[in-house]
Amino acid sequence: MSTEWKWKRLVEASYFTIAVIIISFVARYGVNVLLANHLKAEAYGDYAAMINVVFFAGTVLLLGSDEAALRFIPEYVYKRDWARVSGYIKHHLKLILLISVVVVTVMFLIATVLYLLSRVGVGTFFDYHPILFAIWFAPMFALIVFQAKLLRSLHKVAWSLLTFKILPFLLMAFGIFLFTSKGSILTMYQALMVYGTGLFVVVITQFILLLAALPYEVDFSQAEYQKRKWFAVSTAIMFASLIFAGVTTVDLLLLELLGPNEAQVGILAAVLTISSGVLTMPLALNAVIAQRVRVLVRRQNHVYLQKYANICNYIIVPPIILVAIAIIVYGKALLGHFGQAFVAGYDVLIFVILILGILSMLTAFGRPLLQYSGRHRQLVYANVVALIVMVVVDIVTMPFYGIYGAVLSMILSRLIVAVWVLWASRKLLHIRAFLLI
Repeated sequence: MSTEWKWKRLVEASYFTIAVIIISFVARYGVNVLLANHLKAEAYGDYAAMINVVFFAGTVLLLGSDEAALRFIPEYVYKRDWARVSGYIKHHLKLILLISVVVVTVMFLIATVLYLLSRVGVGTFFDYHPILFAIWFAPMFALIVFQAKLLRSLHKVAWSLLTFKILPFLLMAFGIFLFTSKGSILTMYQALMVYGTGLFVVVITQFILLLAALPYEVDFSQAEYQKRKWFAVSTAIMFASLIFAGVTTVDLLLLELLGPNEAQVGILAAVLTISSGVLTMPLALNAVIAQRVRVLVRRQNHVYLQKYANICNYIIVPPIILVAIAIIVYGKALLGHFGQAFVAGYDVLIFVILILGILSMLTAFGRPLLQYSGRHRQLVYANVVALIVMVVVDIVTMPFYGIYGAVLSMILSRLIVAVWVLWASRKLLHIRAFLLI
C-alpha cells in the first residue's frame, strides 16, 4: 500500500469518526434537553451525577481490559495469532461477568435490606438516593464499552462508534417519548428504566455484531492465554482511565454536596453536555490511530511518527475550532432549550469551551501516543496529580463560589494533564505531540 493511500485512509477514517461524534453530540444533546424539560433542574442534576457514577463504576469493572484490547488484539490479528485473540476475549468476558455478578449480588442485598427497613417503618424504599438503583447498570455499561473496543480492535470502527455513540441516545429518546407522549410526567425512576433498557438492547446488538466480526479461524483455535502480561498492562491503563473518568464525576458529586445551590449541578451538567461537542472531538483520533502508533513506536521510526502526529493534528484542529465557535455563538440558545434557568450558565460555558477546548487540542495526539506506546504510566501520574489538585480546589472554593469553583478546578486539572502529556511525549518519545510544542 502506497504512503499516499495510507494518508488518504487516515483522513477518511478520521473525518468519518468526527462526523459520528458530531451526530452523537446532537443525539446526546437532544436526549438531555428532553430530560431537563421533563425533570426539574435539581432532579436533572441528580440524574446527570448518577449517570457519571455509572460511567465511573463501569470503568472500575473493566479493569482496563477495554483499552488493553486496543493494544493486544490488533497485534494478534496482524500476526494471525487467533489462539490468543480467542484467549483474550474469553478470559476478559468471563472476568467482567464474574465481577458483574459480585456487584449485582451486593446491590441486591443492599436493596433487600433497605426494603425490609421500609417495611418496619424505617424510611420509605424510594426515599433513598436513586444512585443506589442506578449503580445496577454499571455491569451493562462495562460490557458495552468492552464490546465496542473489541469491534474497534477488529477494524469495525463504524460498528463500534454507531452502537456506542449513537444507538444508546436514540433508544433513550424513543423511551422518553413513550412515557411522555400522552402528557404524563417523567419521573426519575422512569428515566432510569429507559436508560437501563437502552443499555440492554445495545449489549445484545453489539454481541451479535461481534460474532459477525470475528474471523472464522477464532472459532477453531484452541485459546491461549497471557494472563500475567494482560493483567499487568490492563491494570496500569485502568488507573489512567479510572482517574480520567472520575474527574467529571467527582466535580458533579462535590458540587452537589458542597455547592450553595443544587440547581447549579443541573446547570453544570448541561454545560458539560454542550461542551462535549468539543471536548470529545479528540476521540476521533483515538479511534483510528491506536493500532498504528504501537507499530511505529516499536520500529523507532521517529521521523514517520512525527509526520503522523502532525497530520493527525491538522485533521483534528479545524473541526474543534469550528464546533467551538458554533457553540459560543449559539450557546445561550443551546442552554435555553434545557430551560430558562440554565441560561445562567452561559459564562461558564464560554470558559469551558475556550480553555478546555484549547487543552483538548493540545493533547489530542499526545494521550493516545503515550497510552499505546507503553508509556501509559505517565498518564497515571498526570491524572493522579490533577485529581488531587481538583479535589483540593473544589473543597476550598465550592462552598463560596459553587459552579465557578468547579470550573476552576476542572481547568487546573486539565492544564496539569496537558502540560504533563506534552512534556512526556517530547522527553520520552522525542515527539512533538502538538505541532511545534
